Amino acid sequence: MDATGDLLDRFNRHIVGLECDYLAVIRGNKTLAQLRTSVHFEALLPLIDGHTEMAVSFARIKSGHAMTPRHGINVMLVSRAWMSWGHELGKRLDDFTFSALIHDLGHWHPDDLVFVFAAYSHDQARLLGAHTRTAPWRDAVLDDEMIQWIENHHEQPDGKGYPSHTSQVPLLAQALRVVDCYEGLTTARRTRPTYTGFEALVVLKRWSGYKFAKGLFQNFARFMGEYPLGTLVKLSGGERAIMVPSDGVDPRALVVTNPQGDELEQEQHWLEHTPAIDREIKHWYWRMPDTSPWRFVRPDLLDLPRSYFDESMD
Repeated sequence: MDATGDLLDRFNRHIVGLECDYLAVIRGNKTLAQLRTSVHFEALLPLIDGHTEMAVSFARIKSGHAMTPRHGINVMLVSRAWMSWGHELGKRLDDFTFSALIHDLGHWHPDDLVFVFAAYSHDQARLLGAHTRTAPWRDAVLDDEMIQWIENHHEQPDGKGYPSHTSQVPLLAQALRVVDCYEGLTTARRTRPTYTGFEALVVLKRWSGYKFAKGLFQNFARFMGEYPLGTLVKLSGGERAIMVPSDGVDPRALVVTNPQGDELEQEQHWLEHTPAIDREIKHWYWRMPDTSPWRFVRPDLLDLPRSYFDESMD
């Protein structure tokens, strides 16, 4: 296995392992303290810090159920990558990462709301609003600031959030909401269409200034890029391309077809720096070749294992 393939597998192994650990907490077989010290949680932290683009790309792998551990893991991946990219949280970074992981754990208390797949009734919606309260399940692993981040991740600077309708929302609680909204919009729901990353950023831009601070969103948008990693686009010349990691300044796209839409051989692919993008392509399926050094930008198109029961995940 090459270096990129090995890194993909390590990421995937620990994400799958963390998902199992999270389920164990939900089922009452593990405590939050055990989740915090999970070998998989601790192993993912340096992986995310060293490979922020890959962390964001793994958040493309979704679960159709809003309240599964996968949602928490995806919010954790993107939140940690964002903070590692452009913020100095110091010792609080790990605490914020764990808060992002469990921010919606309250959805399972009471668990009679977990398997509601249609639109909520008014009574259910009122009950759902309490999911940010940590009292039913917190333990000594959460300090006062972590509790504040979690309990305020649906509050808004305009005072129209929930459950307390406060306008004094900590900045990191707002950051958690930005990522939570992005992950939610880009995940399939029964009650609305799924947004692409590009479309989700357009929606978040409309929400900025009242659901969360405008400057915070602008920073997130710079981190994600106008067309997020892995987005399929049509260039102004007619070629089709996939967005790959930038060079730190400008966006880049890997060109994979000619102007007529004919797929190029792998050795014919080329990198377009600061590409002239005509539009996003939403419904064009293109499978990243296994030998491509850029295949990690769409791990959702790879046949990654969803369990490693018979293998070590160290």
